[in-house]
Amino acid sequence: AGGDLLALTSARAQGRDSVEVLRVLDLRRGTLLPSEASLAGPLAGMRFSTDASTIAAWGGVESDPRLIRVELLSRPPLRLGIPYAEGDVRDGAFSSDNKTFNAVLAAKADLSQGNELLRWDTQTGKLLGRTQLTGEPLALAVSASGSRLAVGGPTRTPQAGVPVWP
Repeated sequence: AGGDLLALTSARAQGRDSVEVLRVLDLRRGTLLPSEASLAGPLAGMRFSTDASTIAAWGGVESDPRLIRVELLSRPPLRLGIPYAEGDVRDGAFSSDNKTFNAVLAAKADLSQGNELLRWDTQTGKLLGRTQLTGEPLALAVSASGSRLAVGGPTRTPQAGVPVWP
């Protein structure tokens, strides 16, 4: 996140459940921000927005992505629902203007459907679009202009240059 912030997680047991505690370290000052976020764990991944104001986290018991505002760590995260999803989030990326969050889902088990690319509005959490992918997605990248997405997978022909919805 511009080299100034670092997200740290640690597991904490709450009864029989595991909770991931998310803290943010300000590297310029060498101090932790005063609040923390508790998320059902274990987390599979996190990404900072390009302006470092928001962290997206996914995985664990609540498999749908959550957006956490850095300055409001102690408040409940904005949940990005995945209606009728047949897969688990593998990777995610913010658009260059931070207005949308994109995620790739990989199908659970041997389902023919469930490999998808999804896009949400970061302010409202509304699902803006979804596209079926032909292969198992492992990684997602957004171009610097924010106009193109590239989805990488284990096949020899990665799905590069997937257009972003208008």
